[in-house]
Amino acid sequence: MTFIEEMRQTMAASDRRRDKDLMIPKDIEQHRDILYGSDKQWQILDLYRPLETKDKELPVIINVHGGGWVYGDKELYQYYGMNLAQRGFAVINFSYRLAPEHRFPAQLEDINLVFHWLLKNASNYQLNTNNLFAVGDSAGAHLLSLYVTYLNSQAYNRFYAFDKPEQLALKAIALNAGIYQFDLKETKQDKQTKKLLHAFLSSKHYYRDLKKISVLDKIKLNFPPTFITTSVADFLRSESLLLAATLTEKEIEHSYHLYGSKENQLKHVFHLNILDQSAITCNDDTIAFFKKYMD
Repeated sequence: MTFIEEMRQTMAASDRRRDKDLMIPKDIEQHRDILYGSDKQWQILDLYRPLETKDKELPVIINVHGGGWVYGDKELYQYYGMNLAQRGFAVINFSYRLAPEHRFPAQLEDINLVFHWLLKNASNYQLNTNNLFAVGDSAGAHLLSLYVTYLNSQAYNRFYAFDKPEQLALKAIALNAGIYQFDLKETKQDKQTKKLLHAFLSSKHYYRDLKKISVLDKIKLNFPPTFITTSVADFLRSESLLLAATLTEKEIEHSYHLYGSKENQLKHVFHLNILDQSAITCNDDTIAFFKKYMD
């Protein structure tokens, strides 16, 4: 069994344990398996809305899932996505092509396609494109923050062959337990991260792309207001501190939150355990942050 296969099995088993007591909520309207690209296995999305808002235009949250760039899909995030929708939002939860079968920038291309789909189909699902938000965790937080730098920097988006959507503006984003900077000499990266990066990036252009996917040095003044979360036992905790420091230096609006305590050792992406009180608090805090920026 390869490293990637073993990691996928381990993470899937952990996610099944976390979600074993969860059920599809009855107060959510679901639109499932909508094709947003040409790949019928990976380029698909779900849209969730509160049933009680059937005739109302809603603000939108786009969720970019985590999984080390090599694992995950929309099914693993359906409960989290519907839980956010219960707070009064339309939520787009999508799968994207995974590495190493599909290497960078396939994942950014798919995120871009989702936003194109959203702007094109907003009226069909009563989505308010003036109030767009996005969340991402772990590798999803990295991909989301990287995509935002693509949107906001002409110097950066010229590296990509795909065109950004016209008139796309995110009001605010939430980055949960992400990774945002990479050591070009690989001296500070742990063995697992190194293996994942070698799966994520092309071997031919590895060091060029490693520099390309670092986020902190590409953040500009037009980076959207950002809600940053981490936890006391998050193995990527230091990354959230680096991001907060960068946003402070750039004078970009943000809110940094460390959850857990010595007695409550919350781990990486704890917010996905939606029945846990700490996750409820974190997700409530995220929504409260978003609502500050709504029209």
